[in-house]
Amino acid sequence: MKILKNSFQLGTIVFVLLLFSCVIPTNRTKENGPNSKTSNLIMAEKLLPLTSLETKVFPDDGFIHRNGSTSVFMWPVDLPVVDHKANSIMARMTLLQYQAGGGIDVRSYSQVREQAFYVLEGEARFLLGESIKKVSSGDLIFVPSEVKHSYEVIGNVPLKMILMEWRNDSGSNARLLQGTLVSERLKPLRRLTSEEAGGHQGISASLFVTPRDYPVLKANSSMAWIALQQYDADPNLKATSVHTHDNQEQVFYIVEGKARFQLGEVEQDVGPGELVFAPRHVKHGYKVLGPSPVKWLMIAWSGE
Repeated sequence: MKILKNSFQLGTIVFVLLLFSCVIPTNRTKENGPNSKTSNLIMAEKLLPLTSLETKVFPDDGFIHRNGSTSVFMWPVDLPVVDHKANSIMARMTLLQYQAGGGIDVRSYSQVREQAFYVLEGEARFLLGESIKKVSSGDLIFVPSEVKHSYEVIGNVPLKMILMEWRNDSGSNARLLQGTLVSERLKPLRRLTSEEAGGHQGISASLFVTPRDYPVLKANSSMAWIALQQYDADPNLKATSVHTHDNQEQVFYIVEGKARFQLGEVEQDVGPGELVFAPRHVKHGYKVLGPSPVKWLMIAWSGE
């Protein structure tokens, strides 16, 4: 399979600056935001335990799941009555777990839907287009719409993944795409200068998926980017300024370390396995807690 290569050259600086525009308080037209009630913006398996998967998890999901369980962290109806239509493009974010022998059969979506799987634990054999890849903890698999894919657990260790799904509104035919496998070991974290990081210090990042990866067929048209970020545990470094976004929504899935997030008027400490959703217009900021760096998967997409 020929995989379209990620560009980490000329356009990378532009995307890094955009990526870290969240640390520059430029969009403050609704500083206080419409949602000061943020208890439903932090999700984790301990709050939403895994439940057994039936033959079909969702009404529009034609996959046959074997030996699986799930917890739906985010769904468009979770925030139905806020005036800014939070989570209007992101379809859902789900925690998946499969026991030995588990997985899904070959499937491709005819709908304009795109997916990304981030492996948390275990190993799997992943069919992506015409290629079979072995994936393990830290790997991210991006599946454009209409690209056939399946996976099955390797060995006896359960496979646990975060599944992200969103619409591709480009109207283009993505059937020629094959998808992408990327991870920190393939694209190591790169230390960012203060200028690249919008004035912040102690930050390393790796851009996993950006719209620039698929410039012609316009896959990944709604999802802006997926990046792995790490912040140093240095008490001399400033916390991220509290800020808002008028046209972007963000999710932070904590992989390692601890951080204190401010969401609206509420502060909450988060750690590995917890997911933080920052809708448009909701002010937010964060700082590292403890002696270890914090590492998270940051997903950002445009809102309607």
